[in-house]
Amino acid sequence: MTYDVACPVCGRINRSLYLEETEGWMECEYCGNSSQDLGFRKKARIPAFGKDRKKRIGMYLAAEV
Repeated sequence: MTYDVACPVCGRINRSLYLEETEGWMECEYCGNSSQDLGFRKKARIPAFGKDRKKRIGMYLAAEV
C-alpha cells in the first residue's frame, strides 16, 4: 500500500510512498529532509505502577539501606 505524506519541513506532498517497508521513514523529494511518520513508529511498552505499588517498592528499598 502506498501513502501520500506532507513533509513536516517544507509542507509539500510526497506521493506513493511505501511507509511499511521503511517503518514510516521517508525522505522529502523536494527539500531532502528525512523524517518518520509517527503512525508507523514502533511503540515501546512502559509499565505503569499504581500508588500502592510505589509505596511497597519504596518500603523494600528503605529496608535494604
